[in-house]
Amino acid sequence: MEHYPDAKVVLTVRGSEGWVKSMRKTVWGIFYGDDVMRHVSDARATLDPLWRRFINLMTRMNWDEETGAMAGDTHSDDGLAAIMERWNDSVKSTVPPDRLLVWDLQEGWEPLCEFLEVDVPGDPLPHLNETMSFREGIISGGLAVVNEWWDQREKPETGLHGAPVHN
Repeated sequence: MEHYPDAKVVLTVRGSEGWVKSMRKTVWGIFYGDDVMRHVSDARATLDPLWRRFINLMTRMNWDEETGAMAGDTHSDDGLAAIMERWNDSVKSTVPPDRLLVWDLQEGWEPLCEFLEVDVPGDPLPHLNETMSFREGIISGGLAVVNEWWDQREKPETGLHGAPVHN
């Protein structure tokens, strides 16, 4: 806000139960979940220095106990919901009211367009399955890196205990 003192801020809000469920299967799941997404992300971080840097940055920004936006009890649903509420309250108390729109997507285009002083599009507000798209991106991106590494390996002539190798 210091760099762009005239900028408007949009805080998208939703019910805590849906948000917690989504977080468990997306962002939180990369760092703490016992899920294929986390394990593929970890494998990618082993092979891809840029992904490792990204994960390290996100860890500091989100999960660091002193400075992270998500610092606190993320392992219980109530704790994670409280973190969401803390973030929303922080934005509401920091951003001047004339520069802030607290917007639930279920309200549609109208409040957003009015706030931004633009016309309402004729198309309905898009709604995609963000959880599936997020997981698809993380898993497929990681598998692509792992597969590229695997394809470039030096291939042995035999496998474990002399078994034939199937390339």
